[in-house]
Order: sequence, then C-alpha cells, then structure tokens
Amino acid sequence: ANLGAGSGWTGAQFAAWAHAFILVLFLLFCLLGIWAAGRATKLFKNKDPQQAVVDEVIGQLITFLFIPFTFSWPLILAGFLLFRLFDIWKPYPINSLQNLPAGIGVCADDILAAVYAGVGLSLIYAVSLIL
Repeated sequence: ANLGAGSGWTGAQFAAWAHAFILVLFLLFCLLGIWAAGRATKLFKNKDPQQAVVDEVIGQLITFLFIPFTFSWPLILAGFLLFRLFDIWKPYPINSLQNLPAGIGVCADDILAAVYAGVGLSLIYAVSLIL
C-alpha cells in the first residue's frame, strides 16, 4: 500500500528507510557514548566510573535489538534481567574487554554482555512463539 497519493513509497520501503535511519542514530549514540565514557574516565580518574551509565543504556538497547519491538512485560523483564546477569557475571571474554583503553573499555564489556543477553532473549522469544 502506498503511504499517500503521489508519495511513490510503499509501506515496506518507508519501514526500511525508517529502520536504516534509526540504526544510524543508534550507531551515532554508541559512538557518542563511547566518547563520553572516555571523558568520564579522565574526569573521575577511574577506569570504569560508576557515574557513567551510558554503557548500561547502550547494553540495554542492544539486548532488545534481538527481538521484534514489543510491549510484552515478561519479555522486557527477561531482557533486563538477562543483561544484568551477563553484565555482573561477565563470562569469557566479557571481563577481559574492560582492559581496553578509555571509553571503549567502559562500553565494550556491556556491549558483549548485551549480545549474550540478546541471544538468550531471542531464544526465550522463539520458545514463546511455539508454546
């Protein structure tokens, strides 16, 4: 279906461009977050300052990229808990990523923890579809 008379865009084309635009914004946010986390390490004179929470925000956002957009409270809770589990537990090689320099070291462990959590969340989502 066309979005409007004369627009020439189908709903699928619009959705594809919207997703691409959101992805670019997300990547810019991640780069800005890594830069900000690097500044925070210098300002607070700490390798991983607790005052910098952008790494946690990036991690939660990445976790939810693994499932379709939903408002299912059980899935939202599962994603939150899975991310926190992997962020605290830090299975291999998450813990070693903290040794990377400055902002990338602050964010890289949360990014990989989010990937682990996202995979777990996508498995939960897949199982929920067949139950």
